[in-house]
Amino acid sequence: MDECDVAAELQQRDREGGLRVALQAAHRETVPLVINGERCCLECEEPIDPERLRANPGAVRCVACQEKMERR
Repeated sequence: MDECDVAAELQQRDREGGLRVALQAAHRETVPLVINGERCCLECEEPIDPERLRANPGAVRCVACQEKMERR
């Protein structure tokens, strides 16, 4: 195996590792946090307002934390 092959293999491993990390992060962003039977915000862990959940059943953050995240 020459230097180019070694470099290509290392590059492929780095890409696969980055993809794995990105997929894990994406999964965490879609799995709701439930505490004592209530859907809670992933950031502040406070219950998400039922009105928000009616408007957006897939919400994983309260309105305030979602707005902060979108500003970043």
